[in-house]
Amino acid sequence: MATRECPHCHLRVFMLKDGICPSCKRDVDDLSGVDVRKSRVELVATTQIPHVCVMCGTPTSRVIQVTGHDARPSVTYGPGGLSLFLSVLGLIFLPITVFFSERRDSHAIAGYSRSLPQCELCSTEEIKLISVDSLRETMTIVADREFISELRRLNG
Repeated sequence: MATRECPHCHLRVFMLKDGICPSCKRDVDDLSGVDVRKSRVELVATTQIPHVCVMCGTPTSRVIQVTGHDARPSVTYGPGGLSLFLSVLGLIFLPITVFFSERRDSHAIAGYSRSLPQCELCSTEEIKLISVDSLRETMTIVADREFISELRRLNG
């Protein structure tokens, strides 16, 4: 079963049998109120960005900084379940287990930022971020198809 981009929320999802997007609960075939010129695109750190507006696809030299954040489990070292169990066996093991046990219950907020072109006419609109992966240095956004076409032409 293949995934499909929902024209409403722009997430790639497995559609339900009745054609409903499991994310936004809207009919993927109902395009009323949908800007069909918009689609999702992933930008990686090495992606060359064309000088056309992300929102409307018109040429522009104006750029804005777009920053997104992702939450990832982080590893912190400290007393966890393993160290508590071993500490019952003896206080000798406590310093060792405190040092080597992992706790994955906290989250680190990481950010990723890109300069993206946005013309003056579209400056009141916010660029929609779908996802950010700061470790892979990628950002998935909703963009005008002309911007996406120029992006692909520029990056091969």
